[in-house]
Amino acid sequence: MMADLRNATNGVKRGLVARAREFAADRLGRGKKPVPPVGRHGMLNVGGEAFRRVCAINEDGTYYFVPDRNDEAVAAELQELGEVWDLPPRRRRVPATLSSIASANGLGVAVAEVPTAGARRMLAAIGEATELRASDLKLIIRANHAVLRMRLGAEEYTHGPHWQVGEAEDAIAWLYDGRDYGDGAASQQAGQHQPFSVGQERRVPLPEGL
Repeated sequence: MMADLRNATNGVKRGLVARAREFAADRLGRGKKPVPPVGRHGMLNVGGEAFRRVCAINEDGTYYFVPDRNDEAVAAELQELGEVWDLPPRRRRVPATLSSIASANGLGVAVAEVPTAGARRMLAAIGEATELRASDLKLIIRANHAVLRMRLGAEEYTHGPHWQVGEAEDAIAWLYDGRDYGDGAASQQAGQHQPFSVGQERRVPLPEGL
């Protein structure tokens, strides 16, 4: 009985000693929070995927948020991350889009970010054209269908099955809505060619390097 009591007492003492050492190490600075891993573009690789789709943290202290997605869940996870990692002080708070944050954090585009079937098909076609190193990509609307044409070298060919007219119109509208600002035209001009550019402002989630 006495032996059991001594063993229990010794166990309690060892636990107290361990806690005291941890406390001392923390007070002396040897128990500091770890520095978070840094990904591409200087973004910190912390948090779950849902968090990293709406928030990006740069090692310089710039915090990027999607304004309409910055809810209590995001705030709670950010607080938890600050308790685990040695996050940089918040020096700047910058509003951003879903696609720009996904790109900054090295994530693929979520299907929910692309609004229609036509837009999703166009995004997939752009990816295929990039892989094939096509120099031109044309979506041509005809009387009752549309076709996607690609140019590879000197040859141009129809790529994939026909599109429905509605799909093609949705795809073109999505690209136009995501155009870069300041491209010289305020609105679509009926019956005229309407040049515009996409990708510079990351409003359309193009493949890397395109």
